[in-house]
Order: sequence, then structure tokens, then C-alpha cells
Amino acid sequence: MKTFSQLLITGDFNFPDIDWNNWTAKNNCSADFLKCLRENLLHQMYESPTRLRNNREPSILDLVLVNDNNNKGSIEY
Repeated sequence: MKTFSQLLITGDFNFPDIDWNNWTAKNNCSADFLKCLRENLLHQMYESPTRLRNNREPSILDLVLVNDNNNKGSIEY
């Protein structure tokens, strides 16, 4: 069986209530998602909002999750 040391997961996870600076969430589903990331030692790489719409607060919905934040390339917004 093959094993891999590097993991990269990307996508639109749609958790607008997560505060990625503090890793906190306002609802249970988002809190469970953060708990899963912590338990699996995953890091979220975006630092700037990826979604800007009309009167809504900018948020980071599109995520880049990695298991080794030392092996990161450049991210363009």
C-alpha cells in the first residue's frame, strides 16, 4: 500500500462564520469542522477573504488545507 506524507485539500467549504485568525466559529457545524481540522493536524492557508458580496462581510470560504504548513507555495487572491 502506498503512503503519502503530504496532503492538500481545496474547495469551497462555505463556513462564513469561522474566524480563521482565532480558529473560532459561531455555530456548531463550523465548530465541528474546526475540531476535525485540529484533530487531523490540518492547516488552512488563506489569509485574505476569498468571497466579497454586496452588503455581506467578506469571508474566507474557499480553503486550502495542508498537513504541513512549512511546505507552502505562494497563494494569489
